[in-house]
Parts: sequence; C-alpha cells; structure tokens
Amino acid sequence: MKILHIVDYLMPSKGYQEFLFPRDLSDLNIENVILTSDRYTNLKNYDVTWKQDLGQRIIGSSMIYIGNLKIIRNRTFFEYKNRILISNILAVIKSEQPDIIFIHGSVSLNYFYIMLFLAKQRDQTIVVDNHVLFQHTNGKPLYAKLFYFIVRCFNWLFSKKVKYYFGVEKDCCRQLVRYEGISPFKVRHLSLGYSSNALDLNLSGISEIEKILKLDDNYKLIQTGKLSQDKNPLLTLQAFQEISKTRDNISLYFFGKGSELQNLQNYTKVNSILNVYFFDPIPSEYVPQLLSLFDLLIIPEGSSLSVYEAYSVNVRSVFNSLQVNLDRQNCGLCVCFDGSVANLVEVILTCINDRSTIPTSTKKYSYHNIGRSFLNYLK
Repeated sequence: MKILHIVDYLMPSKGYQEFLFPRDLSDLNIENVILTSDRYTNLKNYDVTWKQDLGQRIIGSSMIYIGNLKIIRNRTFFEYKNRILISNILAVIKSEQPDIIFIHGSVSLNYFYIMLFLAKQRDQTIVVDNHVLFQHTNGKPLYAKLFYFIVRCFNWLFSKKVKYYFGVEKDCCRQLVRYEGISPFKVRHLSLGYSSNALDLNLSGISEIEKILKLDDNYKLIQTGKLSQDKNPLLTLQAFQEISKTRDNISLYFFGKGSELQNLQNYTKVNSILNVYFFDPIPSEYVPQLLSLFDLLIIPEGSSLSVYEAYSVNVRSVFNSLQVNLDRQNCGLCVCFDGSVANLVEVILTCINDRSTIPTSTKKYSYHNIGRSFLNYLK
C-alpha cells in the first residue's frame, strides 16, 4: 500500500502530526510520501520564534528521504496568509500512483483543488483530516460564516468522493459536521499523539540539562514551546510566584523562545522570584524524555501536543478549560483549571499534595497505535 500525504507546510523538526504520523506509519510496512510546499508555515512572528532554529522560511523545491519517508517539496503557486496552493499536485499524483491520497486540512486550498480535478476518478481512495477546533469557529464574524457556507456547498457536491474525514480531536469532529457540512457517518476521530520511537531514545541529547535537573530535588514544574502571548506564560509565572511565597521546595522551568521571553525574565528579576529557570527549546524528539524529569506540565492557554508526550511518561498536565482540553481530561490526560491565577495556584497545590491520580503510561497515543487504527478504518 502506498499513501501520498498532501501537507500545506511541513516542519519535520517541530514534531507535528503531519510528519510524525507518516513517518511512524512507514514502520508498519506502508510506503508513505509527503508532498508539501517549498516553505515553512507563515507565522506572523516567524523571525522571533522559529527563524533561529529553522532558518529562512522559504527553503526551495527539493526531494529528500528522512528514513523511509520520501518528502517532495514543490514550489508555491499561491499563498495568502496561511492559505497556500502547491504547484504541480496532479503531476505528482500521476507519477507516484498512490493507493490512498491523504489530504491534511479539510479547508486547505489543496483539498479544494484536488477534489475539483479528481472527483470523477475512482482509482484512488481519498481521506482528509481536520485540525480546526469547533470552539475556534463558533461565534466567528460574518465573513467566516460566509466562508463556511461556501465550504458546505462545496462539500455537498464533492464529499462523496472522500472515504473518511478524520478529526484529530473530538472538537474537530464537531467542526466537520456543524460547520463543514460533512455527514457524521463519514467522520471518525483519529487522535493526535506522540512519536512511537521517542521513548526508546536515551538522554544523550540533553545530558547537560539532565545533570542540572537531577541536582534539583524540588517539585518541578515545566512549560514548553512558544513563549508568546497566545500561550500566556506570564500566568504560569504569576501562579508560581504566589505558591513560592509559602513553599520553597518548588521550581519552575521554561523551555522555549518567543516574544514573551524577555518580559518573563524581567518580571522574574524585578519581583525577585527564586527557582525560575529559562532554557532554549530542545529537539522535539527529546521532549518526552525531558518531561519524564518533571512532576507537572503546565499549559495555561490554548492547547498543546505535549499533553500526549507527558502522558506517555506518567507526568500529569494542567491545562485551561477549552473544550479540547476537557475532552482530553475525560481521557485521563490532564487536569483543567478555569484560566485564573488563583485557580491555577489551587490546582497546582492539589497536584503537589495528591499524587494518587498520576496517569499510567500507555502506548494508546503512540503513532504506531494510531496508525493501526487508521489502517483498520480503511479495511
């Protein structure tokens, strides 16, 4: 079996599903090819957050292998904000002759293009996934409602060609049905997860960090990823500040970069907060092993894939009460709080005092296991 994945933007080192899922699926004796654009994602603050790690955003056309995974980068035909159309898609489909075309992104321009030109063909099975949360679409302004009206009309005409639409979160499944007009009989939940090989890595890649952490006997909190306003790391720091007034056996570590890094460092210094440490981001493949050295992961705003990595190494997570996080809480992945400093303090103290609810490590969310579920859907 051969699967061609169509991905708008691919950043292999960032550890996102669009790369990890095809790569781990290749371990199951499935041939996987990724067709993507010649550039990284169009972040508004790319130069601040990712340029130092990834380099220039536009990297050019190429064809490379990472392990058994073939990656084709074609030039961009059109881009506006985060909407992108890859050139020569049909030529690649013709040359690769895949059994399955997996389009990552149910409102991607590449999805609309492929469906228009392949709708009458019957040689390939088409599946599509969705990463858009219903909670982020619900209540959007008029122009967004008009956009999704057009999407529903399009899907009414063309969705019959698609075998399944996969929501990567339960909230994405709601989005597919409510806003994109997909029949619930075609919608399946195919969870996000973590790299199946990550737990087999030793700590050699972060050995210096490991030495530092093993000298710290305190209860250790961590926040990883972008240190930007939309992730609200200041809320984590303020909650830690309150807790540290009555407890001196607790430490807070930030691993990441972003527009808020300087503000966090200044706030720590001005308020003389002890036991707060800042590190550069580490390679994504080492994140599970890094989290295994901590007691509690905190993501105060939005959502994060780190919850699956924490779950894989028996580390509890604290998240805000977005619907996607409430769904994860029901799976035993995390503890939720209401978004305030006071409640975050309360939840952290509860986690410190009650360690009986620490999750048991499981391979349920490894991409090998998720890949097997995907293949079962296709039978």
